[in-house]
Amino acid sequence: SYIETFFIKEEVIGLVGRYNLENPPDEITKKISNGLIMVNDKGKIIPVLADSWQEKNNGLLYRFYLKDNLIWSDGKPFTAFDIKYQFSDVKVKPINKKTVDFILKKPLGVFLIYLDRPIIKYPLKGVVGYYRVGKIKQEGGYLKEILLIPNLKHLRPIRYKFYFNDSQLIIAYKKGEIRSMTLIKKSLVESFSNWRNTLITKKVDYSKLLTIFFNFNNNYFEEKNIRQNLSLI
Repeated sequence: SYIETFFIKEEVIGLVGRYNLENPPDEITKKISNGLIMVNDKGKIIPVLADSWQEKNNGLLYRFYLKDNLIWSDGKPFTAFDIKYQFSDVKVKPINKKTVDFILKKPLGVFLIYLDRPIIKYPLKGVVGYYRVGKIKQEGGYLKEILLIPNLKHLRPIRYKFYFNDSQLIIAYKKGEIRSMTLIKKSLVESFSNWRNTLITKKVDYSKLLTIFFNFNNNYFEEKNIRQNLSLI
């Protein structure tokens, strides 16, 4: 659940986790950069950094053409040679500055949706994002605080502060160090239900997936009831 205090000029958000410049949280990368495409709420694929694409060789090759005049947040030109997606079974092959091929070992019908991941250049440079990174504070190699500066006038600056666990996060909220936070445990969320200056919003985290694999070589999993019960956990 997302918890926020009203009436603020600068958003100050608390996050739990140990992140560094090479492994920033998705919540930040999605604000400062874009992928080649995006998937909207209806599941439709929309070009973002890409202008168009072609599927070739029976789904084993996807050729993408970039939009004109794309730049990084530091003002340098963005080209196909900057695309560094890491896929285990897909080769990324730039053809020229505006064209890149993705070569698959076997067809994958949903391959395009993986290209919605924001493209980031160290240290936290993005392409055509709503925000750009301002100040960065680190402690012991981990991110301590990041200030995001809006690229559009109607947006407010966002300051992210990082904590190691939920307890530190909640204390920071109660002390007023942060104005909003995300909590997973229902019991922790309910403790703020009577706070008049706090709004609690429930959201579904689509970035995480829990998958259960059954080993049918094990006689235990031959029982249908056992498999059904495990799926309900």
